[in-house]
Amino acid sequence: MEQVVEIIWDITKYLCGCAKQEAGFICELEGNLQSLEHEWNMLAAKKKDVEAQIKEVEGIGEGQRTDEVGVWLQSIQKIEKEVKDNLDQGAQETENKCLSKCCPKNCKSSYKVGKNVAKMLTEVDKLTAEGQRFGKDYQITHKPPHKGIGQIPLDGTVGQDLIFDKVWSRIEANNVGVIGLYGTGGVGKTTLLKKISNELGKRKPDFLVIWVVVSKERNLDAIMDNIRKSAGIGDVAWSSCNSREEKSSKILHALERKKFALLLDDVWERLDLNSVGVPYPKDSNFESKVLFTTRLEDVCEKMQAQESFKVDFLNEKEALELFYMKVGEKTLNSHPRIKVLAEEMAAECRGLPLALSVVGVLWLV
Repeated sequence: MEQVVEIIWDITKYLCGCAKQEAGFICELEGNLQSLEHEWNMLAAKKKDVEAQIKEVEGIGEGQRTDEVGVWLQSIQKIEKEVKDNLDQGAQETENKCLSKCCPKNCKSSYKVGKNVAKMLTEVDKLTAEGQRFGKDYQITHKPPHKGIGQIPLDGTVGQDLIFDKVWSRIEANNVGVIGLYGTGGVGKTTLLKKISNELGKRKPDFLVIWVVVSKERNLDAIMDNIRKSAGIGDVAWSSCNSREEKSSKILHALERKKFALLLDDVWERLDLNSVGVPYPKDSNFESKVLFTTRLEDVCEKMQAQESFKVDFLNEKEALELFYMKVGEKTLNSHPRIKVLAEEMAAECRGLPLALSVVGVLWLV
């Protein structure tokens, strides 16, 4: 009998507790509403501060938000509409009372709203507690992965070792920032620039290597877009710029704190570095470098190059070596006359690497 009484007593206490909790959703609705509004405003303010810090860092390509902060921001955004809806519904319930505004007119409705408000208050409190970690000394962003061009696929080269060594010695020099490579079209300027790009990636991993094809019909907007992507300036920050000057300023802000090598291929006329946001290497004590290729020697002077190098035709031995490389041993040894014909074809190409490569590949077809 005593056990039955104890069981009944326990059940009674449980039911009373449940009833008390359920009644609390109605009785405490007004107080919970005030708390929810206050806590939500504080959380929204914290969110705004964190987003401002992230925008400043991401906008100049110096970092990106951590995954933890990203999830926290998404969680706030996800519940925003629900919080505001509950605040509106709760305000209506507190106004809709009888008996001198002491009792709700619809207990069922007040209970439902009160329960939802209490639930949202718990979620907001939880997010507020999580956000308190994102203070002054907490890392809310991290360095973005190294961008730049990376390694460029490149076939074997012939006859460029000497000029490569000369150019590289000037890259290493502490009083040279702009280097021009000029010569006839098809002579191998782009190939040499690609080789330099790959070596920069290997020998100077701290450099941000940026590759841009300029061409005769140059497009400044396309050039700047290419540079900003390599510099790590995100799409959102870029699209927020209202003018070319703003974009230029954003690129400048991102590059002036980096050591970079800007490689411009196929330049036909002077490109004002400042107009596309690239700081002139001299202003950074020549720690950064700008290299470009052009068919026109006078462009080197217009680009204020401290050093200029002519990329010349291959000599007879180099031309034949490149042609043999493109044709391949199997084809060369397939018939006694092949090597004789190859020498004649190589001579016709007059040491022009592009022509030698194209004709050599055609022999394989």
